[in-house]
Amino acid sequence: MALALLSLAAIVSMFWSRRVTKSIVRLVQATRAIGQGQFDVNVNITSRDEIGALAESFNQMGGELSAREQALKGAQAQLVQSEKMAAFGQLGAGVAHEIKNPLAGILGLIQLLQRQTQENPTLRDGLATMEKETKRCRSIIDNLLKFARQEKVAFEPVDVGAVINDAVSIMHHQLALNQVALEKSVAEQLPPISGNGNQLQQVLMNLILNAQQAMAGSPGKVVVEAGRSGDPGVVLKVTDNGPGIPKEIQRRIFEPFFTTKPTGQGTGLELSVSYGIVQEHKGTIQVESEVGKGTAFIIRLPAATATSAGHAPAEPAQAAPGAEQKKAA
Repeated sequence: MALALLSLAAIVSMFWSRRVTKSIVRLVQATRAIGQGQFDVNVNITSRDEIGALAESFNQMGGELSAREQALKGAQAQLVQSEKMAAFGQLGAGVAHEIKNPLAGILGLIQLLQRQTQENPTLRDGLATMEKETKRCRSIIDNLLKFARQEKVAFEPVDVGAVINDAVSIMHHQLALNQVALEKSVAEQLPPISGNGNQLQQVLMNLILNAQQAMAGSPGKVVVEAGRSGDPGVVLKVTDNGPGIPKEIQRRIFEPFFTTKPTGQGTGLELSVSYGIVQEHKGTIQVESEVGKGTAFIIRLPAATATSAGHAPAEPAQAAPGAEQKKAA
């Protein structure tokens, strides 16, 4: 009986040891696979003991590593796209500068012909239309060059109405090509704000372009408004009638590199940069949206004071700080 019990114990021990050894071997093989960058490896859990708990924790670690790898690849792709857009912007500024010269020549010839066609109303009206449209082209190019120009950030009294006019002038044709109407509404006698007009124009253009892209080719409307706030200051509002933003996404839209657009159609930096610019201007930006009804971005900026003009902020705010931004969202 003792011999039989000893033999049975030996057999059970051998079976148990092989089972434990196989589980450990599988964990070792999975560890080596992860070390080679294969984060999708999965270890089968065959027990509820310590080895099973270890395998479950290992699978969880592999899943988290895989998700982080995908996020890292996405961020890298967005950085590459951002560099492409920066290079494209520099190229576009150079092209715009070159176009100004022939436009100036065309405008001069039109004005010369106008003097010689005073007795011909048809030609005179046609030349007047050509002159008007040529001047509009020149104005758009001047705004593009001003927007693309690298400049030291210095704060000064800024006319919000002029900033909106420049932004709408640049973006109007882009939205019209995508069947999106762009409208503006600026209250009279708005107080100037202390800031940088070029940066504020960038914020408005980012919001307008995001609204147009959210409509994905469907007809729609974007409205840029400016009015007084009671603190005193100015309220800017960019509203669209697009698909809206789900609640679970609204809290993350100002995070760097967060985007719901397909790869190559956005860097995930536009709203983050806009958030940082508004913070530097001592203002606030918030989003109000409902799925199926549209989205509104609301920017509140303080009015300029005698001491605030002409000075950039001593400590620029970081773009989309995590805790403070989530609290605001």
